[in-house]
Amino acid sequence: MSETSAQTDPVVGPFSSRDSRSRLDVDRELPSTSHLPLCPRSIYSSKYDDWYTLEGSILDVCPDCLDGIIGRHPFRSQFFRTRRSELRKKCDFSSYWFRLAWELTLEQQRPDLSLIRALASITHTEPECPDTRETHRVWYGLPRPYDDAPISNLHICQADVRTLETLFPTLRGFFTRLSPTTTPHQCALRPSSRRAATYLATLASTHAAAVAARAPADPTPFARLADALAWKQECQQDTQLRNAPWHTCAAIPALTVCEACYDEVVRPARAAGSRLAGAVSRSLGLAFDRSLGRSCQLYSARMRRAWARAVRDDDVLGFAGVVRARRKAEVRLQGRMRALKGRMDEVEARAEERRGWGLSRGDGWGSEVAGGGAVEDVGMGAGLRLEKERLRAEMAAVAREWREWE
Repeated sequence: MSETSAQTDPVVGPFSSRDSRSRLDVDRELPSTSHLPLCPRSIYSSKYDDWYTLEGSILDVCPDCLDGIIGRHPFRSQFFRTRRSELRKKCDFSSYWFRLAWELTLEQQRPDLSLIRALASITHTEPECPDTRETHRVWYGLPRPYDDAPISNLHICQADVRTLETLFPTLRGFFTRLSPTTTPHQCALRPSSRRAATYLATLASTHAAAVAARAPADPTPFARLADALAWKQECQQDTQLRNAPWHTCAAIPALTVCEACYDEVVRPARAAGSRLAGAVSRSLGLAFDRSLGRSCQLYSARMRRAWARAVRDDDVLGFAGVVRARRKAEVRLQGRMRALKGRMDEVEARAEERRGWGLSRGDGWGSEVAGGGAVEDVGMGAGLRLEKERLRAEMAAVAREWREWE
């Protein structure tokens, strides 16, 4: 996790293994997925050989999701073990989209798993959503509500557009392909985005209204929303930034609040006459101490609860203590995670050297051993494998501790 003037790697990525039941889970016209268990295989790996699939599909489902999500439903009989493959895979049910498709299948009492099959086809034929990466892609957008120009800063990848059209058929043709540009973009529906939940809720409502009226989907509500949010900086959550502008508080030097969270949390409290909210700067500026990078302090549910209590009780000192404690933990855990990631990079580099050396000798190094649920990389060597497992365990422990601060 190197710290730069741009965003750095967070201690826990904003949409890591806990992704499928957090950021994108919304209410309104959508069934909830928050009750579904977390998937342990959300990262590509070649060490497992106990995958399940649907007949005639290229779906990859881990045993945990099969038991925890599909469970004893009659559809369970349609899943079967796949043939062993050395391809790197991740569980499709680690994706929010697949979980939503499952819940829609149940809610709509569908007689088959056609939604799941359709999404599997999209997943394995379209480039994966780039999430936080800015990249050059085929992008889709929507005209502004007051003219025909595309809404600025609204770019949706082709995989997500096809997924939306599958789950919400009235949205077919809703988004239009944008002209190529030399500027890379992020997908507006990236799962790590808090804003994506708002977008998806509006799109679901648009679809529901179109179904009820038996009419084409009306793009106006979504276009107005996207146009209003287009140029507002989105919260980067626990990503540490240097030289980024923040709303700050002279009475609480450790407090840094992004523009989006200020509008959502601080501004309403200021309008209501809160002394604490009144102490937070109205305008953006640099933080008091930028040497270690800063992140937004008010994006998480825990910190927002602490803020609400402080506003209610007019407890500036109490909230200051919470902010200082979180900042202290952030600095400590970010530093620890940086060290662990650096060590992991070294181990990976050494393992790659060993694999290359073994393959050049033609002695079978770099192959994988079948059997059990896991497939170990022989070419890595026992010592490096143990070191990698130890580092993973330590990184997971740091991640768990940080989640308590979120």
